[in-house]
Amino acid sequence: MHDLRVSLAKNDSEHPKERIVDGDYNVSKNSLATYNDILKKSAGKVTLISSQITELIRNTNSMVVSRQFEIITNDETISENLKLIDKLIEDCDKTNKLIKLRLSYLKKVNLTNRSRRKIAKSYPIGIIVFEPTNEEKKDLREKKEELLNESFKLEQQRQELIESTMNSDSPEDLSNLHALNGKIDSQGIELNTQSKFLGKSTYVSEMVEVILKASGHKIESIDYQENSENVDIKSIKENELHLTRCSIEPISEDSIIELQNATSEIKYHYSSIICDNIIEPSAKKLQEDLPTLEVKTVSEFIRGEFYLDAYLTWLQNGYKKEGIADLNIPLSVTEQVTNSQKNQKKQYSEQVKLSGYLDNWIKSGNSNRHYTILGDYGTGKSWFCWEYAIQQLREYQKNPVGNRLPILIHLKEYKTFKTWEDLFELFCERFKITKLKFEVFQELNSLGRFLIIFDGFDELFTAPKSQPAIEKFFQLNRAAPANSKVLLTSRTTFFRNIDDETFDPNQSDGLPLEQRVDLKVHPNFKKLFLKPFEDTEIKGYLKKKAPLDWEQSYYKIKNHPNLFDLAKRPILLKMISETLPFLEEKEDFNEFDLYSTYTDQWINEAGVGRTKNLLKPKQRLDLMTTVAWKMYTDGGLTIKNKKLDAIISRFLPEEKWDDVVEILDEIKGHTFLITNDKDTYCFAHKSFFEFFIALELANKVSEENKEDLQKLNKRIEQEILAFLDHTRLSVQILSSWLSEKHKGNDQAIFNGNLINLLRTQGFDFKGFDFSGLAIHYPNFSNSNVTGANFQNTLLIQFDARDAIMDKANFVNAKLESLILGVRSSAKYVTSSIKHIAVPNGKNEIELYPSDQPNQPKIILSGHHDSVANLAFSPSGKLLASSSFDKFIILWDVEKGKEVLRLKGHHDTVYGLAFGRNGKLIVSGDNSHTLKVWNTQDGKEMLSFNWGHSKAIYSIDYHPKMDLIATGSFDSTIGIWSFEKENDEVELELIGQLDEHTDLVNHVCFSPDGKMLASASNDKTIILWDIKPENPKPVFRSRLEGHDQVVWSVFFSPDSNFLASGGSDNKVRIWDIITGEQINLLEGHTADVWSVVFSKDGQRVISGSFDSSLKIWDWKSKTNKLLKSHSLIEDKNSEMSCKGMHISKQEISGLSTLQTNFLFLKGAILDENGD
Repeated sequence: MHDLRVSLAKNDSEHPKERIVDGDYNVSKNSLATYNDILKKSAGKVTLISSQITELIRNTNSMVVSRQFEIITNDETISENLKLIDKLIEDCDKTNKLIKLRLSYLKKVNLTNRSRRKIAKSYPIGIIVFEPTNEEKKDLREKKEELLNESFKLEQQRQELIESTMNSDSPEDLSNLHALNGKIDSQGIELNTQSKFLGKSTYVSEMVEVILKASGHKIESIDYQENSENVDIKSIKENELHLTRCSIEPISEDSIIELQNATSEIKYHYSSIICDNIIEPSAKKLQEDLPTLEVKTVSEFIRGEFYLDAYLTWLQNGYKKEGIADLNIPLSVTEQVTNSQKNQKKQYSEQVKLSGYLDNWIKSGNSNRHYTILGDYGTGKSWFCWEYAIQQLREYQKNPVGNRLPILIHLKEYKTFKTWEDLFELFCERFKITKLKFEVFQELNSLGRFLIIFDGFDELFTAPKSQPAIEKFFQLNRAAPANSKVLLTSRTTFFRNIDDETFDPNQSDGLPLEQRVDLKVHPNFKKLFLKPFEDTEIKGYLKKKAPLDWEQSYYKIKNHPNLFDLAKRPILLKMISETLPFLEEKEDFNEFDLYSTYTDQWINEAGVGRTKNLLKPKQRLDLMTTVAWKMYTDGGLTIKNKKLDAIISRFLPEEKWDDVVEILDEIKGHTFLITNDKDTYCFAHKSFFEFFIALELANKVSEENKEDLQKLNKRIEQEILAFLDHTRLSVQILSSWLSEKHKGNDQAIFNGNLINLLRTQGFDFKGFDFSGLAIHYPNFSNSNVTGANFQNTLLIQFDARDAIMDKANFVNAKLESLILGVRSSAKYVTSSIKHIAVPNGKNEIELYPSDQPNQPKIILSGHHDSVANLAFSPSGKLLASSSFDKFIILWDVEKGKEVLRLKGHHDTVYGLAFGRNGKLIVSGDNSHTLKVWNTQDGKEMLSFNWGHSKAIYSIDYHPKMDLIATGSFDSTIGIWSFEKENDEVELELIGQLDEHTDLVNHVCFSPDGKMLASASNDKTIILWDIKPENPKPVFRSRLEGHDQVVWSVFFSPDSNFLASGGSDNKVRIWDIITGEQINLLEGHTADVWSVVFSKDGQRVISGSFDSSLKIWDWKSKTNKLLKSHSLIEDKNSEMSCKGMHISKQEISGLSTLQTNFLFLKGAILDENGD
């Protein structure tokens, strides 16, 4: 049996060579004192056989020492120690002492359940390490190499699967991707385990081996030396023999002599020692007299092999140049997490310091390979990247073994890359790193040798034809194989589901939802959200900026109505602190004022004290706006030296051209421009670039320079428009340009930009004539478009949120991607024995206890867009939700957790119903596609889109027969027979009911299975009889009483009564036998979307567009309302469409639901339309 040995850290400067090696060490006497003495003085290992461990435990009064027990081994060798481990645990138990083992390394080992329980309850008392023999180390290393090769293959499969999944709606692909990620991460944990088991010397030797191979060495053997931590690598290069010794011990003269003797003995041509980080001066001096022997630290070896000096110099100089060390304040972040204890929605974790959070992540070895740090402009992302890269570099330089070399890449400087290989080659080309090949870098990256920091993901996408964000992210994702650590910073616009509090996935000023990166495809990629500065950070910055009078500055900022809010953003705090004397005079203040004051100060002071101050203040400002515009129209954030020289020359008087070189240097050194080593310039911060673009746009409008705006083949970004909100533009000029009717698709972006510029000025679009125009990205949100003419207009991504569109003419208009801001508050209410479920206006589902609706609600959060339908399984344990995001999610109701995500629909999923046994779900979408799903594994079992010609809006499953009803916007009801044999299912259309004359909004079977009810836009409800011998429903009666659209119908549990809700804001109760209305429930102030009876039949629950959920005593003649819940309100509450004209035929490009919504808001049919 192998012995367990206690591994002890060296901590004794007085006895650097003293070592207690293998052998019996008696700890039976004074064991606690002896053990502590060992901890303090020993530099080696102590063998403790079973009896001695027992003595150590029994003779200790309390804990042996406050350290953590950890078994580091592999599955094959640990079985030999099981009895010893169990004995150790038993002895601990007898003496009320507990031991802590790391289960992650033991999960495949057949420990007794009792042992596992003890392990799980353990407390820290020491570190126990199983030490393998040298032969075992060699075997383990070979197995690790095999595992690493397999990991490379799996990573290649993962990348291929991600690439295919980006353009696939197959749930199978997504499931396979998650499974493959799990397998890769399991291998990553196993690789980390084996690395720890093999020790630090193996960490060094693995890296050295990779680099030697890359430089042309053929590895002959790798040998572990007896009684030391050294690893010898024997290799051949160009017929010469090399011996490379990898060591984590300090290199002394004895080390040099020992290696020289070994080299002479086996007649090697060259030898070298690569050590952790300590080379004694005498050893260095001795090595200088030995031309065939080299001694280097790991850091020196890597720098020498790959020529990293230029990069490392740039990193350190850039940090100093930015002045980050003097003014840097630690940033705080939160992470989106699920509070499983409270069964609540995704929330933000407690605020933590970003640097410490990432330190723990890097050292933990967990499976999260990538963190994306999200924050709006000026929140300190780039400064943090510099600071953290330098921090990690310092740690690496102190101890390369166990730390990662930071690779900082400012993405704005590499905008042309298409693939990760391209980006890597551009990086190496910039810093003249000639020997480091991509394959070698990736292998070292997989061994955990680098921390890759990608700064400024959002700055890759300024060019009109930029590679899509999802594709760029996929390429950067390839830098994150197992064991790697990657950071990426970005503004929030390019990522899905950023912050439900402030981020609307339908916002028109960002990318469309489908073009944003969805990190749910990458389960090992996490998001962190930068938090604004709070009071403590603001004080800390001011103390560093002005130590003597910081308090005075702080109180000036604190007491100003606007400055304190602006100061929460680091970039703005910096500007405020430098311009505070100029700001105090203003009471009303905004970001534009701050940037204007800051740039004015620069303009007036930039030339003070200089011998050659050739530009007047106005020229300096014009220079900046001209340079910014050139970058903007070229589609980038940088400008080459030659182009910049040409622009600057235009501002110089002719008599000064002889001094052009000196003048150019002076100007470029005293502006907002900064340079890098590639003779390329950019603005010191992107927000300055956006500010100067806003100024230049204002200049072009005032100069009536329409041509330049027409040539601008890009939508003006929201960040630029935000500056223009506070700038005075000539609405007369802009509106006259728009009135000139620039027709044709090539003018569509120009027209959209004009509209958006006018909107920044609060322009009233009332009565404006847009007819016949093509318009891209117009934002009319919160605007008055009353009586405007959009006849025959092409509108792409038209934002109409909270717009007043009364009497506007949209006859024959074509709209693509209309943004109405409609959400799903109370869109569908359903109930089970235990719960009531209802969507709110925030893409979430609220769950209430059905017997105690006053109790706190549970929130289910997971959809990216409005929830369209809900359905409980027959048992009530599962809830299914469908959405405009095209997903169906299955939820565990008790745990409040997502169980399965069904992906396969290509359009909004409206219809949803469980089968009778809960093992199947039937769904229907806006493209009239019907699907059947297995609820056990999420597999799509059937899919087709015949039977209906328009959206399937409602589905119900017969309670006693395999019969399905579908209600459609084609005004018909489909009746389908259902058959299932093994894993095969079939649906047969056995009847189509066409008694309704308008859209069918809802279908519902009675609990006894004898009737079907349907609700329609034709303002009626139809009851249908069903007989077992003939399952096709037969018309029974029509219930009339609603004077507007009927949205929902639902039977009472005894099938004797029916509830209905409609656009008349009322809930009606019907007697099925007589067909009479017996009660009217009034209280809602908007459309009643849905109604449902409670399971005991005593209450009716209704959900309305007024964002409320109401519970009624429907049998009562007075005090009918029992409870009313206010839901999170829908967007677009201010929108008005009274008298808005729509063609008799649907507006091209709108869904039926959108058209119907416009009717509900007051739109009318234009009988004269085609």
